[in-house]
Amino acid sequence: MAVTALVFGIVGVFTCPVFGILAIILGIVALNRTTREPQTYGGRSIAVAGIATGGAGMVASIAWVALLISILLPSLSRARELSKRLVCAANMGSARPT
Repeated sequence: MAVTALVFGIVGVFTCPVFGILAIILGIVALNRTTREPQTYGGRSIAVAGIATGGAGMVASIAWVALLISILLPSLSRARELSKRLVCAANMGSARPT
């Protein structure tokens, strides 16, 4: 389970954050098992590495989302302003003196 957590953590860094969440969950479960029964279950350091890489994957995903939002917001603001100008120009052109 600790090895699976580490693999999911590494995959989560480079792909989607779902693998990062799974890595954190599996790493915590594996860490609890190794704490309870250290003779039966080994791999405490691998479980900790799985948790760490899963967390790093989550941080990387949040950073990517923040970067994309910061790129898109100015573009959306410009598009909204342009649409307001077009509506205003259309309203000015359609006004007929009575």
